[in-house]
Amino acid sequence: MIDNDESKQELIRDIYMKCISENYNGLESMVSEDYTEDDMIQAKKERIHKQEWLIKDYFAPLISARVTYPESHKNDCIAFEIMKELGPVLVDKFNNKIMYKNLKVTAEGPILTLIVNEDVNHIKGETVKIEEGSSIGKYIYIDVYDTDGNILTRKDIGLKSKV
Repeated sequence: MIDNDESKQELIRDIYMKCISENYNGLESMVSEDYTEDDMIQAKKERIHKQEWLIKDYFAPLISARVTYPESHKNDCIAFEIMKELGPVLVDKFNNKIMYKNLKVTAEGPILTLIVNEDVNHIKGETVKIEEGSSIGKYIYIDVYDTDGNILTRKDIGLKSKV
């Protein structure tokens, strides 16, 4: 796989069209940036702030899916391929219950955010099945937050921690 801006843009377009809308709105402008560690810290702070706002606004559980693997640069074709594979699975699982969905590419890599009108314990159980049901599930964090903004862990629903 060639890891260039054109490949990345094509992958992001595919992810967006499968997860968000068939009307692609042009996320490619966010792809080419060289991010620093400070950029990654700032992106995380902004993501957390946005998540808190969405939970309060919708008063419903939030799912945040982001790619994680041992690379400091999270905006490469590997990250986009992982999200391309698992993002649509997540959207399809909760399709009729999704109140809000967004795909954003930041210094943290591609991040899929969903607000879902469903029991938070059920959501966590289903996201665990998605992570464990895929050979690349270990490369994605699917965090589930309750309506108070607390993250649900596997232990909270009676399961062992992610290995």
